[in-house]
Amino acid sequence: MPIVWDESLSTHVKVVDDQHKTLIQKINELNDAMAQGKGRKELEPLLEFLGSYARQHFAEEEAEMDRLKCPAAAANRAAHSAFIQTFGRIHDRLKAEGPSALLAIEVKKELGDWLVNHIKGIDTQLRLVAK
Repeated sequence: MPIVWDESLSTHVKVVDDQHKTLIQKINELNDAMAQGKGRKELEPLLEFLGSYARQHFAEEEAEMDRLKCPAAAANRAAHSAFIQTFGRIHDRLKAEGPSALLAIEVKKELGDWLVNHIKGIDTQLRLVAK
């Protein structure tokens, strides 16, 4: 099932929201590929994108939280660090085992679900300080 952008995911910070929309689009592309039986083929390019994009996004989002003095800044950094570790474990499995349907499902579950829960639970606290 695709992730649908709605107000519950909005931080009210345009640059952050735009980046979140891009991340969600990529997770949805994997979901679509899996539904068409092409998830294994799309897994490696998606993980390469997510690895670089997430690091860039995390750095920019953390800087924005610091700039706005968001009370969730420390929790955000810790969550990002945990995500990078999970991502690294999944990426290592991809390198060791190659792409598989099982790994594609794990990526969708662990990374896609994490993304939505993280945005709703931590990132949306930017609303408190965004102008």
